[in-house]
Amino acid sequence: MRVSTNCLMTFTAPSPSATAWLWTGKRPLPRRPGLELSKRYLDEPLFDTSNGSWITEERTEEYYRIYLDWTPSPRFAVHTELVRDNYRSEQGILTADANLPEKLVTWSLPVAVSYFDPSGFFAGLGATYVDQLVVRSPGGNSGPGG
Repeated sequence: MRVSTNCLMTFTAPSPSATAWLWTGKRPLPRRPGLELSKRYLDEPLFDTSNGSWITEERTEEYYRIYLDWTPSPRFAVHTELVRDNYRSEQGILTADANLPEKLVTWSLPVAVSYFDPSGFFAGLGATYVDQLVVRSPGGNSGPGG
């Protein structure tokens, strides 16, 4: 298998900064795999009304994705992927008062099937399974509905 893209990209800005890695297998159809990894470090500026000053709270986001595109025939295509998305926030004003989660872990598994007709007509059908874990501060608000 030849690799079409294999790179490490680093983005740096005053806020946020990120690191990402993307790999895509370059092979003739009918199957094409891929992998994506990224991580962002966020310093979110907030105004602390209790002491009248600006502060920052740290957040981290991680994204992992592996996918496969498959073309079993010239008229049909199948896409599936497995995604894990992690979010972490340090304890602070927003996690305690505004109901921002301290930790959020999401797994998703989308699957889609597409049909392509030579006349130009096309149709697709997809579904996604999602599993999510949310951890809030013990003193935080429970949010809408409870």
